[in-house]
Amino acid sequence: MKKQKVSKERVQMINSAVAYLRVKGYHQIRATHESFKAPRAVFRLASEPGFAPDMIAEKDFGSYLFEILDEQAMTDWDTKVEKWKVFDEYAKRKKGRFYLIVYSDTVDEVNERVAHMDIEPGLIRITR
Repeated sequence: MKKQKVSKERVQMINSAVAYLRVKGYHQIRATHESFKAPRAVFRLASEPGFAPDMIAEKDFGSYLFEILDEQAMTDWDTKVEKWKVFDEYAKRKKGRFYLIVYSDTVDEVNERVAHMDIEPGLIRITR
């Protein structure tokens, strides 16, 4: 998978998230960052198109998926619903969990929008 150009804000969020995950015992971290291998796409069914999460990591024999919600990602929620459902289902099948990584000051907005979706991702809060 080709590395995509990542904004400075997104790189900063990835760095903060990686530091957090390492402290919490996650390993084999893959991220859309030049210092890491890119995450592989995950699938609901092999015959369907897959989606690559922003980050994926292992812990306690489970696979955990992470999506970063920077300023740019806080728009156009309708396009994210199907992808996030696939991530949530995949994480559950792999004995893990799906998380959204958000700024502390956007948690209320994210909770409000996610409440209308058919998933319950965990939230990892980071400061700006």
